[in-house]
Amino acid sequence: MLGESYSRSELPPLLEFLDGRKVESLGEWEERREEIRSLLIKYFVGSFPAKTPLITGAKVTSEKVHEDGSTRRRIRVTLATPNRVAFEMALWLPDGKGPFPLLLTAPRFYQRYWGEDAVERGYAVCLFPGVDSHHREADYPGYDSVWQTIRKEYPRATWTEISTKGWLASRCIDYLLGDQSVAEIDAEKIAIIGFSRYGKQAMVAGAFDERISCVVARSPGSPESSQPAITANCPASSSCPTRGSVKATRRASWGSCLAQASTAAITTRGCFPLYAARVHS
Repeated sequence: MLGESYSRSELPPLLEFLDGRKVESLGEWEERREEIRSLLIKYFVGSFPAKTPLITGAKVTSEKVHEDGSTRRRIRVTLATPNRVAFEMALWLPDGKGPFPLLLTAPRFYQRYWGEDAVERGYAVCLFPGVDSHHREADYPGYDSVWQTIRKEYPRATWTEISTKGWLASRCIDYLLGDQSVAEIDAEKIAIIGFSRYGKQAMVAGAFDERISCVVARSPGSPESSQPAITANCPASSSCPTRGSVKATRRASWGSCLAQASTAAITTRGCFPLYAARVHS
């Protein structure tokens, strides 16, 4: 039963329901994924709003052409929350015509380098408001704090800072795939990347948003988890650069447990190498 209490000291076996049944079919795996999500909500990330708010408005507040030919915009998105809360996201579009594959990341300075690499290779890059509350990015004011305003809109939700920001990444996807978007995005090629807490944030987003088809989480668990966690599904070839799963330490820590549980909940619908071609066609 979803939400059933878990009383064992170790992590639950991946392909076993809480009642002891084995997962023996794809349909049962979908059911098991929902059970894993319920465990994540109960023990790690808290609950989300019962209903996802619609986007009531979006406005481009700044736009400039970068020296590399990409177009870089700031967009203010308003949600249909009780008090119509708005947040800012940054969008970088490569020179050329879409639809573009999409990479999301929080604009921490060392993560923006990944964004620069991605836009050079033909990706649209979304910098969503997921900067950690202990960090500050002078060029991205409010990206570290708007999550608190969002949480106040939903007092019954028990979500954490990390899960709130993962949820905000999904609201950026809502905008980018919606009628008000200024970009043409390939809905089948959406990736999210992050380091440390931002890696956990990325994994939570991927676990609860099936539109995200690739998650790259660098050191998302305990300090011993030094390998990148890449989750993607490639039915075609074992040599696919995004094929594999999280390498997480067995050390009992919040981070390592979350990394393993989140990975189990992530569904992937295909893979696409981030560093494949420099020009998207």
